[in-house]
Amino acid sequence: MERSEQIQRLDRLVAGFSKPQSALLEVLHALRAWNRGQVPDTMVEDIARCCDLPVTRVRQVVAVQDRAADLTDRPRVCVGLTCYLHGGRDILEASSTHPVLPREQVAWAPSPCLGHCYAAPVARLADGRLVQLVRQGDWSQASAKPFAV
Repeated sequence: MERSEQIQRLDRLVAGFSKPQSALLEVLHALRAWNRGQVPDTMVEDIARCCDLPVTRVRQVVAVQDRAADLTDRPRVCVGLTCYLHGGRDILEASSTHPVLPREQVAWAPSPCLGHCYAAPVARLADGRLVQLVRQGDWSQASAKPFAV
C-alpha cells in the first residue's frame, strides 16, 4: 500500500475518535499491520499530524513498542494499566506456581503495555503471537484466544 493511501486511511481512522491523541495506539497498530510489523520512520511526522501530537512523543511510543516487541524469549503478560486491571498481575502470580497455558511451560514475565487494551488482558507468547487471555475458573486454567491486529 502506498504512503498516500496509508495517510488517507489514518485520517479516516483518527476521525472516529473524539480526541485525535486517543487514536495514537490504533494508528500505530494499523501501520504495523500494513508494513510487516514496522512503523516506517517516514510516517512519524504524518502520524504526529494526524494525532495532533509532537513528533518526539510519537517517536517515544514507537520506541517503547519496539522494545516490547523484542521481548519474545518467553511468554510475556501485559501489565499496563488496562491489562493489570483485567487480571494481568493475577496471571503472573498464577504462572509462578504452574503453567497458565499448557504449551507455555515456563513462568510468564511482565511486559510493558503491548498496546492492545481493547482485548485486555493480552500476552505475547514465546513464538511472538499476541493473544487475549480468557479466564476459565481461576487464572491457573486460562485459555489463549488469538485476535486480529
